[in-house]
Amino acid sequence: NFIGFTARPTGSNSLSGSKNIVIDTSPMITNVTSSTSNGTYNENKNISIQVTFDQTVTVTGTPQLELETGSTDQKVDYSSGSGSDELTFTYTVQEGDESADLDYKSVGSLTLNDGTIEGGGQDANLILPSPGASGSLGANKALVIDGVAPTIVSITSNTANGTYGIGDAISIILNFSEAVDYDNSVGNTECHQCHQFLHNISCYWTIFRAKYCKYPGYF
Repeated sequence: NFIGFTARPTGSNSLSGSKNIVIDTSPMITNVTSSTSNGTYNENKNISIQVTFDQTVTVTGTPQLELETGSTDQKVDYSSGSGSDELTFTYTVQEGDESADLDYKSVGSLTLNDGTIEGGGQDANLILPSPGASGSLGANKALVIDGVAPTIVSITSNTANGTYGIGDAISIILNFSEAVDYDNSVGNTECHQCHQFLHNISCYWTIFRAKYCKYPGYF
């Protein structure tokens, strides 16, 4: 026996009348990660960030991804990936940027910036995984941003007080605001005399050179 019935597409007793179900086939973001190795990155270092969609997308213009980088959040430009399911954004660490675990600012941090991201004839859904949650940049990677240059907080000496002449060695100690490294491969003739005094001191050469070696014989 067959039971006959008529399904009405609308009305209070229909599926659309009783439920609110939306079928969305637009491209959606599934993951955000980075091909850059985990570690600490200082000013002017580049970090490559990949945003993965569930289907191939085409990009026009220069969409941007806003990162949480301390007092000033950086907007990173799209760089490549149109015609694939993975878009790459390249972030260059700026002076003053800092983050203990780099991530984007919010679920709405990917913006078109007057460009487009489309797939299958539809605009892409730009909602990102929540920062720190599964699928986010912060969850997938451990990228530390330190764009704040060390500063010299004090200069002293462990050499006894007294009068010293030509050829005498005087130990000069520089205390920095954080742990630093001394790069002996960077040469500068203006710093030669300073270098003789400080060759056994661990210091941040660039800062030292800029602030204390401008004039030979400073010490």
